[in-house]
Amino acid sequence: KIPSVRSVKAGRPAEKASPDFVKRDYSVGLIVVVDDHEGLMAYLKHPLHVQFVEKYKPHIDFDTVRVFDFVDGK
Repeated sequence: KIPSVRSVKAGRPAEKASPDFVKRDYSVGLIVVVDDHEGLMAYLKHPLHVQFVEKYKPHIDFDTVRVFDFVDGK
């Protein structure tokens, strides 16, 4: 519903994962795909995203949340 978002995926840690370097100290992973920095900023400022954050903020431990912004290596 947010125009700049191309796709969204969410999931729990895999029960069977790569044996090396895998982090399993999280409950849910979320990937939000946008095309560029402008799309990211539009997503972050969009009323639906702001509303979601405000609603769930009391349930989020911001000391443990990890955010990774990266560009596609194409």
